[in-house]
This record gives sequence, C-alpha cells and structure tokens, in this order.
Amino acid sequence: MSDTAKRLDRAEITKRVERAEKLLQKGKTAEALEEYLQVLAADPANDTFRQMTADLCLSLQRIPQAVKLMGELFERQADAGDATRASLTYKKLARYVNPTWEQKVR
Repeated sequence: MSDTAKRLDRAEITKRVERAEKLLQKGKTAEALEEYLQVLAADPANDTFRQMTADLCLSLQRIPQAVKLMGELFERQADAGDATRASLTYKKLARYVNPTWEQKVR
C-alpha cells in the first residue's frame, strides 16, 4: 500500500473518530457506535477502539456484539502477553457470558 493511501486511511479514521466523539457529546450513542464500528473495520488492530466499541455496545444492550468484541480483545491481549489487561477483559467478559474453555485455560 502506498504512503498516500495509508495517509488517506488515517485521515478517514481521524474524521470518523472526531465525528463519533461529537455524536457522543450530543448523546447520540447509537450513531457514535456505527462510526466506531467503521473505524474498527478500517483499523482492526486498534485495541483502544475495540474496547470503546465494546463499551458502547454494552451501554446500548447489544450484548452479543459486545461479547464478540471483548472476546477478540481478550485473545489479542493474551497473544501479546498483556496479562493484566487480558485478566480485566476476561472478568468483564465473564459478567455477560460463560467464557469458552479456551478462554478459561488462557
């Protein structure tokens, strides 16, 4: 991918994040969630947005989607060796569903 394309992607991500933050300030949580989902689609390696998106899903009672995002976040944190964050994510995940046996072992 060329540098120009990367910069355009970053610019688009930045615009979506700013739009999502403004929507949150206006109390438009569902619209902000859609923006964060677009950011996550464009930058799937960004765990900060994955966590924020999961939190928004929880606030909107979109539990299955939040569980999926938290499960992905837990796996990424565990793979990276970030035991502290992985443990916190696991505890949050366990409040909403029974974690898989693979997650329990990790």
